[in-house]
Amino acid sequence: HTPMWIGGRHTFQKTFQSEIMDRNTAWPWQTVVNRGKAGRVVFTRDTRMGCEDDYALRIDNEAQATSSWQATTLGPAFGEAAFRAGGRLRLRAMVRSRALNGAVRVLLRIHRAGRGSVFEVSGYEVYASEPMTGANQDWTELIITTPGLRPAPDRVHVVLELNGRGSVWFDDV
Repeated sequence: HTPMWIGGRHTFQKTFQSEIMDRNTAWPWQTVVNRGKAGRVVFTRDTRMGCEDDYALRIDNEAQATSSWQATTLGPAFGEAAFRAGGRLRLRAMVRSRALNGAVRVLLRIHRAGRGSVFEVSGYEVYASEPMTGANQDWTELIITTPGLRPAPDRVHVVLELNGRGSVWFDDV
């Protein structure tokens, strides 16, 4: 039931189980716990609570933690077209929270050729949306738009992050 990166708008309806595809060219959404205890973080592909349908990605942090869903497969190294020099990138996501004590953000993590190792994500440039806070927020749009990127990135990561405690849903990414 692992959600897969499909490009375009993500509604999280498609999974590796539901789709017939070349599994050598399909990429998964990954889960990461950057801070906190992994045993206190639950990642789910929710099949009952989407923004416009029944599907969304969910994170439940039972204690203070920084955790995220990540798609780290954008760029020519993954069979996609090269990014345009000077182009801007825009990430939009719908986000919902329950019992949130912390903040939710969407981020673009960008690597450019000649600027550090592609294997050291701590050296990537990060562009983040304004944080969403508030214990119980209905579906709210979070957006990040980069400035013109010159030179063009060679890799881009999409990060859906919860920093704190509570439950959040991400949809229509």
